[in-house]
Amino acid sequence: MTLYNLIKKVTPPKAKRYIKAALYDNKYINFARVTLGIRRNRSESLIRLWQFAEQNRSGKAEKIYQRLSRLERTNLTNYTLSALATLRLKNAEGACEIFEQGMRIYPEDNWLRIYYLQTCAHHNYVQRYFRFMQLISGAELTNTSAADFYKEVINAGIPLSFLINYHTIKQACTPDEFKSLQQYFISHISKNHFDFQTAKSAIYLGKHLDIETEFFQNMYETACKSFHSKKDSQKILHNLKVIASLSLPFIPSEEAITEFIESCKQLASESITLNSPSKDLLFEWGSWQCIFTSPDAGARQYHHAMRALERFSFSTWPELNYTASHVVGQPPTSRNPAKKIRIGFIVYDFMPMMSGLLRRLDKNLFETVYLRPGNESNSNIAKGWLASTDNIVEFPADDTKPAIKIIAAQKLDIIVSGPSTLSMFFPLMARLAHLQMILLEPNWTNGLTNSDYYISWRPAEPVKPDEFYQTAVSYLEHPPYWIERPAHTASTTLSETERDEIRKRLLNCGPEQHIYLCANTPPKVHPLMDEMFHDLLKADPDARIAILRSDIPSGTILKARLTKKLGQDINRCIFLTTLTKQDAHSLLMSVDCCLDSFPLCGMSSSFDAMMLGVPVVTLPFDIPFGKWTASIYNYIGVSGLVASNQREYIELAMRVAADKLWREQKIQEIKEKSSLYVESVTAFEELQNFLIKAWERKLAGLPHANWINGEWQGQ
Repeated sequence: MTLYNLIKKVTPPKAKRYIKAALYDNKYINFARVTLGIRRNRSESLIRLWQFAEQNRSGKAEKIYQRLSRLERTNLTNYTLSALATLRLKNAEGACEIFEQGMRIYPEDNWLRIYYLQTCAHHNYVQRYFRFMQLISGAELTNTSAADFYKEVINAGIPLSFLINYHTIKQACTPDEFKSLQQYFISHISKNHFDFQTAKSAIYLGKHLDIETEFFQNMYETACKSFHSKKDSQKILHNLKVIASLSLPFIPSEEAITEFIESCKQLASESITLNSPSKDLLFEWGSWQCIFTSPDAGARQYHHAMRALERFSFSTWPELNYTASHVVGQPPTSRNPAKKIRIGFIVYDFMPMMSGLLRRLDKNLFETVYLRPGNESNSNIAKGWLASTDNIVEFPADDTKPAIKIIAAQKLDIIVSGPSTLSMFFPLMARLAHLQMILLEPNWTNGLTNSDYYISWRPAEPVKPDEFYQTAVSYLEHPPYWIERPAHTASTTLSETERDEIRKRLLNCGPEQHIYLCANTPPKVHPLMDEMFHDLLKADPDARIAILRSDIPSGTILKARLTKKLGQDINRCIFLTTLTKQDAHSLLMSVDCCLDSFPLCGMSSSFDAMMLGVPVVTLPFDIPFGKWTASIYNYIGVSGLVASNQREYIELAMRVAADKLWREQKIQEIKEKSSLYVESVTAFEELQNFLIKAWERKLAGLPHANWINGEWQGQ
């Protein structure tokens, strides 16, 4: 069996049971050694350890990857696993270095070359690949263009990398070269058919990355042809049609959102049932998130789009149109008022700002359940969830049907959730508790039949909620979260030497340059910000703009978009891959100015930045998630960092970057005042009071209503 097949081989069912039993075993590596036969550094044992991590059953995969990345490279297996583990740790350049070392020693190994090619393709390391291949071949390579590289990539069976980097490749090619490359791609997939999963991914990427309609349609039709003669071809083709029709660009236009709504209605009328959202879509599919990133149009159309999506979903996956038996059979009005309120929190265990709320709910009034989608993660936040609840229930993150049944079986009175991903969004279309509420995230389920309340912070929300929200809102006067006090306050300060070292290591920049960091995710960096970046680079000749997460698909289109807008100044932008939490915090503290995104601003990232004492320049906008950062400043009493227009935004950013004395004053002021929202008992008590009042209203048989200024509206 080849090394590739060994690594890809699925862990046997018996081993899976053992791994599941080890979920709470802190000595997981010792467990793996005993149960799976891990001994020293034998190749078979290391591969099993890799499988153990890939299953992610222990929630401690990162530690396994760290161990594998440090293997003594004495054989082909060790080189391969060390490089792959380094890649899993989000260090693509480090992985390439290990692959290159291995290929020098094992030049005949094809899989090592394929892994190297795949890594270079995904990260668009075109010239690096050709330089190294020329070095080890000893011959001069003549065909070294981006088009040549991606033809080799496509021919090697890695076509998705072409789609991921589509816009960047287009900018690197002449029009004729790119047209030839497009034709080569289509020719390849017509001869070497996509499997079903790859077809779904290709179609999703084509829409999400906003690839030209003509090429996308050609790719879509070619991909579909390979399934016409398959068993269940009608359902397969309908599944692909669903993804093609309902996937959206990561920042869609108003027209695209309107088309989404009409497509939902059309697909619903076809009444073709599929398996389940988790099986038929992709884990990363989340058109609700795309609609939300379209500032004004998206916010105002959002609940219409979600209502249309619900209609389609109930038609396509009837199991979503479900009401738990305890909700039907036991109306809350017939309940004994003295019985405890059974409340469940549904959120990933690495999500901050909520576990402390669960832990502090009055035990005389509430019985708590933490419902975790998927496996336990390896984080301090996860430990907080474990310590916070009366009961822990795990439901599958990759299978909607049993997820609904498991949640329903808990017979919950109230669900509080942050359903950002497919694994939580679709189950919450069902009626699984008497009251279903959203907290922490944007109001993703706004417009769905079974979404009852959106809990948020009044100063950070639009003044007129009815213009944006179909769901009843609970606007609280304090941030309705439990923000933990940092465990090590010393880490919030860097010496000048440490600061310079971090800038050099992560950015390759010296102390003389002004580093402006936009730490928000690429979907929040709206085209409206492109002009602001352009003006900032023109106004400050020492400016460098750093942007995070350039390695995710939306990051590639952001880079291509900014390249088109900024021209030669794109060379003054630094596109970083996803960083570790430690590096991200270090970077925040080492830059000269942090730029908030516009018109959607940061939220949890802004709370984090201020606990570190990092000044964030912001420009508020009166839409959902448009003025969180400004509201935090107002709440803690920090002035001078909130702009009133785009010109002032740039002026404030330049002052923060250039005026070291003023910046240091702001850093100290923010550090001192940010404690106002840390572990706030007042904020918690306000939230708990709303939960009690909402439940009392339900017991009284009254309809949902807005809760603002501590009272029900419109009574």
